[in-house]
Amino acid sequence: MYMSTPSIPEAVGSFVKKVRHDHELTLDQIALAGRQEGAGWSASSVANIEKAQASLTLATLIYLALALGKCIGSHLRLSDLLGDADTVQLEPGRGTGMTREWFDFILNGGEVARGRNDFSGVTEFVLSQEPEGSPLVTEEAATAASIAEVRAARRLGVDVATFKDAAIELWGHSLDDESRKRAGAESTPQARGRVTRHLVHEVRAHLRQD
Repeated sequence: MYMSTPSIPEAVGSFVKKVRHDHELTLDQIALAGRQEGAGWSASSVANIEKAQASLTLATLIYLALALGKCIGSHLRLSDLLGDADTVQLEPGRGTGMTREWFDFILNGGEVARGRNDFSGVTEFVLSQEPEGSPLVTEEAATAASIAEVRAARRLGVDVATFKDAAIELWGHSLDDESRKRAGAESTPQARGRVTRHLVHEVRAHLRQD
């Protein structure tokens, strides 16, 4: 396990190693399953993936999900390849840590966009300290809908603008701000998720009154 925020190759490598150990698989078995799906893998190819030394193209990730699924007898989603990581960096050492919810959302077909609350805790804190108009906090980023808002709007069957307007009418600020306010500054992502679900119900009730 990585103590700091892992990069995508590190998270995937840890997951592959865990699956291999949990299911008592060999590197050769995974490589063979990969070749059967069309990948040109050897045992060393799989070892390099485990050591986060492989180039993880989209094709590689798809082959990996297919190969592991064949080995363990269960279909995998691309997001499963990130294992148990709560936050993941897009690139090693670049500081662009994003929440696991964000990765799950885009890897399962969501639109690729980033709001302030989609960054990991450390990155979000850095962004919050930047003055308005700085390169990190543009007007577009400040007004962009978060993943939570996009999901909530879709759940309620309304567009994002309507959802954001309803949030302002109810609380005077965004869904994410109200979620942080009610859950508390030190709350876990799970706690904020529960609060957010309750807030979405409030927005639904408000929209039905209009």
